[in-house]
Amino acid sequence: MADLVREVVPVLLADGSAAQWEMSIDVDGSAFRLELRATDGREWAAEGVGVYASLRVLRRQLEQDDIAIGCNGALPNARPSPFAARCGGWTVDLLHKWRPATAGDVVWTLGPVSPTKVATVEEQDAHLASLSRVSFSNILARCSPVWFVCFLVSRFGRAVPRYLRGSGP
Repeated sequence: MADLVREVVPVLLADGSAAQWEMSIDVDGSAFRLELRATDGREWAAEGVGVYASLRVLRRQLEQDDIAIGCNGALPNARPSPFAARCGGWTVDLLHKWRPATAGDVVWTLGPVSPTKVATVEEQDAHLASLSRVSFSNILARCSPVWFVCFLVSRFGRAVPRYLRGSGP
């Protein structure tokens, strides 16, 4: 593999204790390989088409040992945008039911969070499915108030009044 990135990530062990383990990311073209090393020498590895996809495979392996990794990509409301997924899944959007994602909701996939806040892959899938259900209130929550203002004050095809045109040609 060509590029190597190393991070220290928080984990929650089966006995409830927390630890800091080393994770390395190997990138070779469109192939991503995540390797997690415990302080006691155990290792897990996962491959995928991006960081987020590889993280999901790694999390499934860790769930078998009752270990939770504390990173943004493991939060129940984290999902990469389609563009971010095509670009390697380095970032995820933190989605909310009551409002659309904003620039502040875009976080690094492997950014540290408390391992007590993360969910299993199945819980994450269920939560994201509940966010994507279409309902009238969900549609209204995703509409920007600015759009409503522009819609209500627009002048559909009418000439712009002289006082708004300015002194241009």
